[in-house]
Amino acid sequence: AEQGGAAHAERLADVEHSHVDRWVVAEAVAAGASRALAKEPRFAALSANPFAAVAAHVGRDGDALSNGTTRTAGHVCAPLPLPTRTGLPVCVVGYFDTRADDSARAQGGVQLTAATGRADESARVDWNRALCANVAAAYAALLEVLPSLVGGGAARAYGYWPTAGELAQEELGELVLSPLYERLAELPLFLTLPRTLVEGDRGHH
Repeated sequence: AEQGGAAHAERLADVEHSHVDRWVVAEAVAAGASRALAKEPRFAALSANPFAAVAAHVGRDGDALSNGTTRTAGHVCAPLPLPTRTGLPVCVVGYFDTRADDSARAQGGVQLTAATGRADESARVDWNRALCANVAAAYAALLEVLPSLVGGGAARAYGYWPTAGELAQEELGELVLSPLYERLAELPLFLTLPRTLVEGDRGHH
């Protein structure tokens, strides 16, 4: 009985063990079409909030994480957590319209494509797609500061960059990845290997 009690106490200790996690969070408000939509009567009546944020889990108990592929990555909150993942290596928080119906549930809780011609569904899709502009803007801001905040610089920060092949919803490629990489193309974030210039007949190579 004593051995059983000791084993039970050990299991409880494991369950109750706490961690100190480090996150980097970036936010965006009223990006893209979300500002104009929030002012429209159909959304103003719902107190629609054109806000979104992304969060990168970068450390636990003082140890840096090697990349963004942790068990916490990919969650989406609206603002409470939804039981699905986006496939992104960060968590996404936004005031998405998640009023439940079969179409929304089939698309993982955040509906980005209309399945019927109903006005309520059309409004939900319009809002969720517009809110993705805030996700892209916040994500770009996050990736801009990550190299200076995580050990390993730009090379390690690449673990938090998204790829199309991991997306849970194809629409996220158009709505988040494309505008995100357009923003990143203008920033000094790309790691290049050192090169030696070799003089040739027509200049340097």
